[in-house]
Amino acid sequence: AWRVDAPMRQTKYMLERQEIGQNLEGIGGMDVPSVTTKLDAPAAELGIDARVNERFLLHGTTPETVMAILNNGMNERMGGGHFGKGLYLAEDAAKMDQYVTSDTDQNEGLGALHKLLYSSNQMNHPGRVYYAFACRTTLGFPIFSKDGQVDSRAPEQTVFAGPDERELARIPGVEPPMHYNAMVVETGP
Repeated sequence: AWRVDAPMRQTKYMLERQEIGQNLEGIGGMDVPSVTTKLDAPAAELGIDARVNERFLLHGTTPETVMAILNNGMNERMGGGHFGKGLYLAEDAAKMDQYVTSDTDQNEGLGALHKLLYSSNQMNHPGRVYYAFACRTTLGFPIFSKDGQVDSRAPEQTVFAGPDERELARIPGVEPPMHYNAMVVETGP
């Protein structure tokens, strides 16, 4: 495991988290739904901010994408899938595992990654590696969905603000208008 420190991105994240916190304080008497995950116990040891639904979640990726993430951070404009455009994070390693592919020391085009992670740390490539990121994330005021189309707690509420599935819907009854900060996809009936 490697720890990635990116001071500028961390500062940006902290400012965004602070802004979400201020927005949540400004919504009056409405209760912000709390999100619980399988990773909450270890995350508590790392000083998460529960008032903004800050959590640690997992992101699995391909070896070809690791250097871009290390150099530029994660970019919600680059991701997309069954539940719209955005970053996909999971509480369960088994779910995240569906998105990773193996890196062997023979993979072409990964010389810079291998040098950064292995050679520069006086390590040998172990032969077969899968990459995942443990991400500190702020979920803020989430919308919950089972199908990525409607709110599972209020089926008359659509998840997205528009057909491009990029921006989440506005939170009903909140003035000034505020969009949901995250979508939590629920499983089961």
